[in-house]
Amino acid sequence: DPNEEFIELKNIGTETINLNLVRFIEGIDFTFGDMELAGGQYVVVVKDQAAFDAQYPGFSALIAGQYSGRLENRGERIRLEDAIGRTILDFDYEDRWRDITDGGGFSLTIIDPTADPNNWDKKDSWRASAYEGGSPGDDDSGIIPNPGAIVINEVLAHSYDGEAHWIELYNTTDAEIDIGSWYLSDNDANLMKYRIADGTAIGRRDYIVFYENMDFNNPSDPGCIIPFALSENGEMVCLSSAEGGPPGTGVLTGYRDIERFGASAAGVSFGR
Repeated sequence: DPNEEFIELKNIGTETINLNLVRFIEGIDFTFGDMELAGGQYVVVVKDQAAFDAQYPGFSALIAGQYSGRLENRGERIRLEDAIGRTILDFDYEDRWRDITDGGGFSLTIIDPTADPNNWDKKDSWRASAYEGGSPGDDDSGIIPNPGAIVINEVLAHSYDGEAHWIELYNTTDAEIDIGSWYLSDNDANLMKYRIADGTAIGRRDYIVFYENMDFNNPSDPGCIIPFALSENGEMVCLSSAEGGPPGTGVLTGYRDIERFGASAAGVSFGR
């Protein structure tokens, strides 16, 4: 719902600042009143406060007011100026940078708010929020890896007789990453088809392989909620982070990798 949208600002310094006459002049139109923001404190501006309050009933941080205009789903320029017209922030964003921020209900969150503002218009500076709806007025503290940390690295969807199809994941980082309770699927409208077992981790720069006959298309596997098989004619593979609950009942969180592939010859895999 566009009426639930918001922009969040944080004072990343230690000293209190006055926001009087600070204003958004690109993307949305809003001028702050005479209010102070302490070091580390957050403030949001919202499209529609009634809709925002209904969506976030436990919200307790500052709301500066309602902005006019709207945030374009396809992305646009955001510019924030101080009271005498000096630029504070000036960057472009695109919702499609992350699959789940493009109509999926997750917010775009800056990875490092202390980074050079000249880099804020780059895809690699942003990630999806840890949880659907974001975390307005609070630190987005969900423990999820940064984009590109775990990737669908290779897929075999067409094999010779008797050879199992498989999905290979790769950890691109220098740290071990726990992917227990995450999900694999072949349908982005139903992401919870195969739950990866608790305690499953991929070591630094290491791989893990899930097999069709033993794992995601095996009804005897406790994680196999909806068995699925990879099609030699082409389809998609989805990897989604999640937390909590037995198979099919956890909460999907903000890490997603989706790879689409076309028809393949027997014995030929698709790789990055």
